[in-house]
Amino acid sequence: MLQRAASRDDIKPHEIVAVEVEGESVALYDVDGEVFATSDICPHAYCQLSENADIVNGDEVECSCHGSRFSIRTGANLNPPASDPLRTFRAEVRESEVFVELP
Repeated sequence: MLQRAASRDDIKPHEIVAVEVEGESVALYDVDGEVFATSDICPHAYCQLSENADIVNGDEVECSCHGSRFSIRTGANLNPPASDPLRTFRAEVRESEVFVELP
């Protein structure tokens, strides 16, 4: 079930918008005009990705704790030391609102 997460206007390219949806820390991104949602928590050291929003590069996000990088689009782990992927969630824009679906 989709849950409202943020206003579309709040999500800017190269930034992370941290929100809480049903108790889950979610990071929202604008990649080439499309909105994506991932967990805001790195699976390696459980650091909050949104603490350093300047580490979004294209469609990748880097965890400032140990340098692990992840695909914002797929959650794929692109750089150790993390070995697990980043959790991703379906994001949908309806009019001017962003909705996220959690599992």
